[in-house]
Amino acid sequence: MLAALLLLAAADPLLLRHAPLLQRRANAAGTESDVPLLMYVEKLKDKAGALYLQYSVIFSNEDGGTSTRALMARWGRTTDIEHVYRVWLDADGRRIKALIQTKNHVDVPFKGPFQGDRPILRVITNNNMLGPGKRGQPVTDLEPHLVDLSGASREQVMDERPEMYRQAAEELAREDKLKLMGDPRHYLYLEAEIANGKSSRIAARVRLRDGPKWYSSHVGRAAWAIERSGFVRTTIALPAGTTAADVVEVGFDCLGDDGECEIRQVTKGFFLDAGYRPGASFLHRRLDWRLTPGEMMTWTLTSK
Repeated sequence: MLAALLLLAAADPLLLRHAPLLQRRANAAGTESDVPLLMYVEKLKDKAGALYLQYSVIFSNEDGGTSTRALMARWGRTTDIEHVYRVWLDADGRRIKALIQTKNHVDVPFKGPFQGDRPILRVITNNNMLGPGKRGQPVTDLEPHLVDLSGASREQVMDERPEMYRQAAEELAREDKLKLMGDPRHYLYLEAEIANGKSSRIAARVRLRDGPKWYSSHVGRAAWAIERSGFVRTTIALPAGTTAADVVEVGFDCLGDDGECEIRQVTKGFFLDAGYRPGASFLHRRLDWRLTPGEMMTWTLTSK
């Protein structure tokens, strides 16, 4: 049973009190490129059991970092979702410690500037990493939405705000990136709970009703398979016009040289409709498969 995702219309005063203020990247300011679309916040615990708030931002795309096609394979979307600020609070809601995610995806201490308790952050890289902002400059003030992602991927937030799929596609069109990946509506979007070993990676595949051909998420490129664990998203490019009724078999490949691949469950599978909105999910199955590198397992959708 998946944990419910809670996406609130408005955050409570404590979450608003510490919400970051974002300044656009210099080469994106005043443009429609890499726009911050939504901020969400999670209440999490660190390894010592201490509670902290983690603020994340969904950007419309990233101009640097992972290639467009690899984004679809490894992350299941072309938006960029980054945690930007982590803050530990005392019993009275005062800041004890704060970190930001900066170049090379490294978390570093943040000492300011602040506006009240709100950090002023500036996007400093083409893949939307953060640095200290500057007082007196324009900011994007996003209201944080509280979410519980203990039983879903980060992309579930996009599913609940489906206009972001359209916004991402429009940016791809403006930047002539659709030629790199094709139409986002021709992909199967797949969510699963997985666990990787020391150096293993997992890729998804599907077979359609019209023949024996398998279509894979990583299209044979090991670097595009998924190396992280937890609830993850990927996509598989399929022929135009493919529907849920055409998908008859789903499988996973374990890649790498060492470590076991565990595919615990598939939690969602859908196509985008003509308006780029996620359609109804037609895939959900508990699997508990354990694979070694080089192995593949599949199930047919008609099987019990």
